[in-house]
Amino acid sequence: MFHGKSLAIYLQVNGETNSFVSDSYEKIAIGWQTLGDARRALVFFEKSLAIRLTLYGEKHREVASSYRSIGAAVKALGDSPKAIEYHEKSLAISRELFGEENDDVAGSYNNIGLALKAAGEPRQAIAYYEKAIAILTKLHGEEHPVVAGSYNNIGNAFETAGYSEQAIEYHKKALAIFKKLYGERHPVVANSYNNLGSAFDASGEAKQAIALFKKSLAIWLDIYGEKHPYIAVSYKHLANSHMLLGDMKKAMSYLAKAKAAWP
Repeated sequence: MFHGKSLAIYLQVNGETNSFVSDSYEKIAIGWQTLGDARRALVFFEKSLAIRLTLYGEKHREVASSYRSIGAAVKALGDSPKAIEYHEKSLAISRELFGEENDDVAGSYNNIGLALKAAGEPRQAIAYYEKAIAILTKLHGEEHPVVAGSYNNIGNAFETAGYSEQAIEYHKKALAIFKKLYGERHPVVANSYNNLGSAFDASGEAKQAIALFKKSLAIWLDIYGEKHPYIAVSYKHLANSHMLLGDMKKAMSYLAKAKAAWP
């Protein structure tokens, strides 16, 4: 790994306590995170944080960034309460440095919301998503990817909390923004169709869900072809909707397609 080689050389010459080393540890961590190894990523995020605390003290943007990264890694490992602690630390620093109306602050609110939802607290998550949305719409206006992403997040939380009507409302908003920004054939649009379909399923409107899942599937097929995890998931969604309608023959057909689509 390039970052590992350059880091080893730099450590020999300059020692560990400097910004190049902390940044290199962070890049290595991101590499492991991208590969799906959150445990190894966490080790290097923590190394980076330790150096940044020595260099800058607690109240610094780079330290807030490290807390944010550690929170994401810890959440990926299944420890949502610990993730919330780290995201709250990041939030406190960002608010002190930048005030309330700042992208980093909004990002921390979103991250806390994600961790709360993962911890089984979707109603608390909604409150944090609402704070993020208020900041992001003020900073960027309505038609912006981060706003649409926050609408998706709050829509998912409303669905989990049992409020399918509100979930549908927010997923429709997210879908409209993403379509305007990227057009029809884009991964985030496909994902929004899936989210909206799930919300319609939860509301008992399986026929509308099927139409949306088919739109999502068409985009994924166009992007990835027949064999991809997203294709398999789309077929599973369609199978579930047909089960809700009592059409077991179609449901089993889609389950077979889902199995065949898995690479």
